[in-house]
Amino acid sequence: MRKHNYTRIIKCAVSLALAFAVSVSGISLPDIEGKKISTTSVAKAATVADRLPIVTYTRYSANLRTYTDSSLRTRTGYICSGDKCTILELYSNGAAKVRYPVSRGMRTAYANMCGFFLNVDFSTATTELGVGKTAYRKSTGNSTIGSVYANDQVVIVGSENGRTEVIYPTSSGYKMGWVSGTYSVQNEPATTPAQTVESQETITSKMVAYELSQLGVGDYRGNNNVIYNKWYWGRTVCGAGYAWCMAFQAYCCNQITGANDIIPRTASCTSAVNTFKSWGRFQYSNYYGGNYTPKAGDLVFYTTNKGRTSCHVGMIVASPVNGYLQTVEGNIQCSDGNWKVVKFIRNAKRTIYNSYVLGYGIPNY
Repeated sequence: MRKHNYTRIIKCAVSLALAFAVSVSGISLPDIEGKKISTTSVAKAATVADRLPIVTYTRYSANLRTYTDSSLRTRTGYICSGDKCTILELYSNGAAKVRYPVSRGMRTAYANMCGFFLNVDFSTATTELGVGKTAYRKSTGNSTIGSVYANDQVVIVGSENGRTEVIYPTSSGYKMGWVSGTYSVQNEPATTPAQTVESQETITSKMVAYELSQLGVGDYRGNNNVIYNKWYWGRTVCGAGYAWCMAFQAYCCNQITGANDIIPRTASCTSAVNTFKSWGRFQYSNYYGGNYTPKAGDLVFYTTNKGRTSCHVGMIVASPVNGYLQTVEGNIQCSDGNWKVVKFIRNAKRTIYNSYVLGYGIPNY
């Protein structure tokens, strides 16, 4: 019989839960651009000194950006979707210290913890699944990471796509993977809406964190060959006619919510604007007669023809700062000639009064 020491697991979960509590309390969202959580006592309590090695894979099919330190400011590379990683430490600003493979061995760097954990507010309680389960690498697909035994004491992270993300013991430590079925800490399938429905703040926070995790992802020299287009078109596309700024927003929504009933599945910005209008969830900008102040999770639509159509879109990731919109946007041309996901914090055209800003789509999170 294997002995299961869950002290470190529980400390890790407490760290995540406390960090998340800060993010949804209105103080600040864990910011992968390096901002620190402002409540010192909570941040200190949420920072765990013990190492917690967990072998796992990233949650997403796209690459996950890595950074040189836990401030998540200086980029150093990517974790590919199929790379087996080891999470070494977790930090209260939403960073994870990770060891992952590179072409010449292994590298230790830092990434957004939302790239691994479906939830950061999961219960610290453990439970047994009651039956042996195959552990898969992701919430979809058939690639496996190991097996969970019927009497293993597991930590439930969250559920999506008919699978549950769990942390479970192995002979050499811990792994995190996905098992079939939807489980709760009561050791039975979750059956009530209260066990599965997430708050608006939770989904908004996840959307913002996921979009931030995609910074730097893009195509080569504007060829539009990106994962977001492949998801939308159902095949690899390349060449003109496949601008992907709106496909990026729809993709992120689908990754977080599993559907596109709050952000429409379309590659057309104008079509998305019309959909939000039909839902009664579109507000014009100040320039075009509106008085709405955008908030994190809203989409901002741009125009270059005095509001007749929309040409581009981004997501608001924080409240405006001195009138400047704080956005993450896909399909932005960068200095190296590639088109990428970029964050804007002080751009002359991206202000609440500029004619470039058409208005805002307000997802019903």
